[in-house]
Amino acid sequence: MRVPTGGMQWWNAVANGDGFSRHIHRNLEGLFMTTSQTTPFLSEVLSGETIPAGKLAYFRARLADRFYSLVLEKYIQMEKESGLTRAELARRIRRKPEQITRWFGSPGNWTIETISDLFLGMGCEPALGVEELNKAVAAPQRAGQILANAPAPDADYDDPMANPIERLFLSQKNNSQSASTAPWNL
Repeated sequence: MRVPTGGMQWWNAVANGDGFSRHIHRNLEGLFMTTSQTTPFLSEVLSGETIPAGKLAYFRARLADRFYSLVLEKYIQMEKESGLTRAELARRIRRKPEQITRWFGSPGNWTIETISDLFLGMGCEPALGVEELNKAVAAPQRAGQILANAPAPDADYDDPMANPIERLFLSQKNNSQSASTAPWNL
């Protein structure tokens, strides 16, 4: 009989059927697993503390992705509506078509100049706005409160304002259009 690493005591415990749990338990002592975040994700940002490098990197990447999506959405719209090609866009901003293809492949190392050139080549400029994170955090809580007070499922939803979700959507839409500060309007 070949005894596995861990000695005869472990082998006898396995043979008796109770070794696995004791062996695993002994190895996992002191390890704690959590399935939820212990502190809110925006806690340092909202409290005025020093923001960790990882969060700075996260928000930088998030902003780059937003600009990337904004540029691509506008290009796709113009491609469908006016037939704009990548080659034509490249010619307009004095670049090679391959460069446009690379830029459209991923946000990579886009600079403000890259974003500006792409929009200008499409004949437009982004309208930007700024949203305070503490207000953005409060919005889902307000939506939860509206849902909690929602009418019964059999309520009449022929009128959009009777539906609490539609009411929330329409009020936010009207507010953003009237103030024209929606972050990604073109």
